[in-house]
Amino acid sequence: MLLKRVLPVLVALFTSPALAWPPYETDDPQPTERGHWEIYAFGSREGAGSDFGGAFGFDLNYGPVDGVQLTATLPMAYANGSGSVAGAT
Repeated sequence: MLLKRVLPVLVALFTSPALAWPPYETDDPQPTERGHWEIYAFGSREGAGSDFGGAFGFDLNYGPVDGVQLTATLPMAYANGSGSVAGAT
């Protein structure tokens, strides 16, 4: 019972806020140019014979203004065999 009261206090006392400032670390160092699109397709598959599965999708990037990139990722997964499934991941 004491641990339930003391632990939150200790966590609050010994944590610090996350700090960030430019340049931010991203997976894409240069945003898409203003008014341009980047479209990437990706996929993977594993298995053999009639028992297989995988995933595929599209990564859409658009540059609405300088220095800004909007991203949408549209993934899908599939499986064939025992317990077959298909749908968005």
